Amino acid sequence: MDKIKLYHYVTEDKYRSLLARKFLMPSAPFNSRILEREWEAYVRQFPFQVARLNTCCFFEPEPQSWREHGLFELLMEEFAGGDYLLEVTVSDEERSPILVRDHSFHSPKKYGMPLQEWRKREVRDSKSELREAWYQSTTPLRDYEGSFICPEVLIPFPISLNNIKIIGE
Repeated sequence: MDKIKLYHYVTEDKYRSLLARKFLMPSAPFNSRILEREWEAYVRQFPFQVARLNTCCFFEPEPQSWREHGLFELLMEEFAGGDYLLEVTVSDEERSPILVRDHSFHSPKKYGMPLQEWRKREVRDSKSELREAWYQSTTPLRDYEGSFICPEVLIPFPISLNNIKIIGE
């Protein structure tokens, strides 16, 4: 597969760690509810390799669909921060494939809820079907046909500093 450019937001602390290590290390769990000892059994349901930790990216710097569905701001508030916008250049690897899943299952729009109500973690966590649909939407990048409303790209391997540039602060 050819090289692909993806976009990832990091906090100041994570950026400093990237500079010190010379790599952006995967740190976001694929499914945070699966214990490490249960991981191997859990991933057998997928017909492709699934890494426990990933770096979550976008196909575009400011994904409009994420904004329209009330997800971009939520992501920035809870997880990513937004101190730096990085452009990462990667190639898909057969042994650890890049994956894509549809984050729209986390959208307040999907459930007809106001964003302020949806921001409450207990509201989102009460929808177990949401999480399962999100996990099951996962597909390898090489098979992805562009059909997801809010695509989230999962990179399962470290990304060298040589393949990263800051495009926004």
